[in-house]
Amino acid sequence: MTRFKWTAICAMQAALLAVSSLAAAANATEQADVFKGTIGQAAVVMSLDASDAQGVYFYEKYKHDINVRGRVKDHAYLLKEGVYDELDNGNRMLLHRDGTHLTGTYTTAKGKALSVALTLVPPGSVPEPRPELNLEADEGDRLNAGGDYHRLRLTSMQLLPQKPQTVGGRYTIQWYLEPHSGERLFRLVKGWPQPVMDTINVKLEASQFLAAAADLACAGDGATPTDIRLELVNDSFLSFQGASSWSCEGAAHPGAGVAGTTFDTRTGKQLTLEDLWWLGKGQKPKHDSDAFYDYRREVFGPAVVHLLTQRHPQDMREPANSDDCDYGDPGVWEIVQYWLTDKGLQLQPSFGHAQQDCEGVDWAVIPYKVLKKANPALFEGTP
Repeated sequence: MTRFKWTAICAMQAALLAVSSLAAAANATEQADVFKGTIGQAAVVMSLDASDAQGVYFYEKYKHDINVRGRVKDHAYLLKEGVYDELDNGNRMLLHRDGTHLTGTYTTAKGKALSVALTLVPPGSVPEPRPELNLEADEGDRLNAGGDYHRLRLTSMQLLPQKPQTVGGRYTIQWYLEPHSGERLFRLVKGWPQPVMDTINVKLEASQFLAAAADLACAGDGATPTDIRLELVNDSFLSFQGASSWSCEGAAHPGAGVAGTTFDTRTGKQLTLEDLWWLGKGQKPKHDSDAFYDYRREVFGPAVVHLLTQRHPQDMREPANSDDCDYGDPGVWEIVQYWLTDKGLQLQPSFGHAQQDCEGVDWAVIPYKVLKKANPALFEGTP
């Protein structure tokens, strides 16, 4: 079962984690049965595909995924932990299914035997976790496909308040911690209109829950908590970036990335790249549509190359060999990470895994004077 960390942070463009571990887990669990019960005295939740004896489970106390795979014969399952034989830690289960029940024995690598008693969770019986946050509507199939298994993890997760922080002498934010994953994210407390803060805080809270769930769905070494960095905080905009890394069992390779999020603090709207810098004509295309990718490929990417070549000719020069970073390739600017700074719109290009180091550039900034020409109303009052 492949699993890799998802870009769960919708308030951070859901891009740090690239292709989500929730999505990967969803592929493995959408046809699987979900069980709740105990291993020894510890409460667990398991998703198990009856046809090929592959699945995943977590202890309620820790909520971190553990992969299992093995063999099935008639109604008996022999399961080992880990994706590959070389990852086998010696822990295993021998389970028998009788209708809606799985019972058997969990044997540790040291030979300790624990009883297992699991009961089928009726499909679709777990309600949407935290309906006030509208998690499933925000994340669509990424969460729905995971079904009851992922809802059970989210339902029992809690956020702990941390110390408040004053920013710029007049704005106050409050940090919160999800203790199982270590994910930290802030809420707005003071400095902006209350309705705006309420709107943004709902999005931030949903983002934090989903980011934590994605971290915990990264089996194996796991994911590092997102490192949040505030980039621009004023009466008009709240913009920040987050950096993370992950090494999920079964993935082709470890990963790392950075993503940005920007809100309009006059309205509470989360701003897309097209909101910030639209270069097309007519109506903006729907995100992820064919027209969207046509625009990014035919209009946006070439425009970025043209502008940055004028401003940074040395950085945009043709590379000496194929191993060098080719920032003059419009393709690396089609899908970018972005956030606002005091200088303008910071862009981060996208390269393949082998050239991931090429992505961290601080000079790829679209100045406010350029942004204002495209959207004078949004950037009114900026330098």
